[in-house]
Amino acid sequence: MSASPSWTRSQRSSSSAFNCSKSRLSKFGGNWNLDAVTEEFGPDGAAALDFYLAPHSDDVCFSIGQLAHSRGAGMLCTVFTVTAYQAGRRQLVADDIRATTRIRIAEDASFAQRCGLVPQWLSFPDAFARGQPPFDAAPAGEVARQIAEVVMRAILAPTIGRVTHPRPWLFCPAGIGGHVDHLAVTTVVMDNIDRLSPLYRIAFYEDLHYASKADVRASGVTRLKELAGDRSLARRVIALADEAAQLSKMELVRLYPSQLTARIDSIEAYSPAVAPPAMPHEAVWVLQDDMHHLPG
Repeated sequence: MSASPSWTRSQRSSSSAFNCSKSRLSKFGGNWNLDAVTEEFGPDGAAALDFYLAPHSDDVCFSIGQLAHSRGAGMLCTVFTVTAYQAGRRQLVADDIRATTRIRIAEDASFAQRCGLVPQWLSFPDAFARGQPPFDAAPAGEVARQIAEVVMRAILAPTIGRVTHPRPWLFCPAGIGGHVDHLAVTTVVMDNIDRLSPLYRIAFYEDLHYASKADVRASGVTRLKELAGDRSLARRVIALADEAAQLSKMELVRLYPSQLTARIDSIEAYSPAVAPPAMPHEAVWVLQDDMHHLPG
């Protein structure tokens, strides 16, 4: 499998305003002091060099779209760009792959433009296009080996000759949900974490909508900590504490209509399931060594 990075600036989206029904917003309770935590990921001098690593075109938006929007700059790299997957469809013929890939790239470009990100699409096929069951985690290690060189080249390219303080953030999937493509990307970062951590603060985002299911989230967090080994991780949250924040998140989510069904078209699908139930939020796991270098 071969692929080569190609930086492409997004074009301005011509989408009209999105309508987000207030009845679809969460009425969750909770007494967490999330507002102070949210400020830790506010814009800072390094935001323009942030690197958002997405297995598929919707993963950054669904998982930490509001965080990306609030920081307002950086690079968005989608790894498994070649795909035939649209919500509710399972067809895998050549014409579908070409057409669906174009649709999803256009959706990505709209999200990137909305958040001030520069998009990059690597040309790896996703599990559907490879003919693999997406939730069979067994091949994740082999897939990681196949993509590692190109993914690392993409992550490292912006760091050449760069000296920044604070370091920008590298946001990557936690692998919650067990999707083979997500786990492969997580594995690449974990395998190279000593090489990456001098250049980036590293945060693993809770993969949504998968993490909105309590049992799926719990097993995924356990697996992430196992992959981290003796490295300590701390959970940080980005609150969607009011109606405006929830509306904003759902407007971003709806930039990906090819991936939506009625089941996941509400704010509850884009908030991790924690106990006791809390207000909607996004979440990342940060290396303990980077806790002293949070922005804001």
